[in-house]
Amino acid sequence: MTKLLWNRRRQPPAYSKRRSAHGFHDRLQTTNLKPPLRQNMRFDPPDSVPSWMFRVLWSAGLYNIAFGAWVVVFPRSLFASVGMAPPSPIIIWQCLGMIVGVYGIGYICAAYGPLRHWPIVLVGLLGKILGPIGFVYAALRGELPWRFGLLNITNDLIWWLPFTLILAQAWYRSHTTSHRWFG
Repeated sequence: MTKLLWNRRRQPPAYSKRRSAHGFHDRLQTTNLKPPLRQNMRFDPPDSVPSWMFRVLWSAGLYNIAFGAWVVVFPRSLFASVGMAPPSPIIIWQCLGMIVGVYGIGYICAAYGPLRHWPIVLVGLLGKILGPIGFVYAALRGELPWRFGLLNITNDLIWWLPFTLILAQAWYRSHTTSHRWFG
């Protein structure tokens, strides 16, 4: 009896012979336990992606995280520098800073496989195109001072070309290889 219990204890849970009222062990036996996350992550092979894509997305990610943190921690400083009253309630501006910071995390994740994670780059580019359009619209209506638009240079405009090139490369790669993007 002792030998039987010893052998049962040494077996991993996936091969356990015990049964429970809820069938937990039955499901555990039939499920395929996945390897740790690190082994599940798919990266584009380093030689298949230009290194500038990695550097651009990491830079964009770090910039967005830093800018987002600055907006959350010091929400009134930007408005004071352009001589404008901060929005009321200020939490709206801070929430925008949180969104910008989350985009930064997405860019850093996309840096490890920019051609595979092109949807993150696409969403970022759309935001970087629509942001300046929204600013021009608000400035023409007199709701924002034109000086506030200087922020668009570092937040949006400088990223248009590299993000567009990454998306063009992803499109080209998807049409010249049988690479599966979502599976």
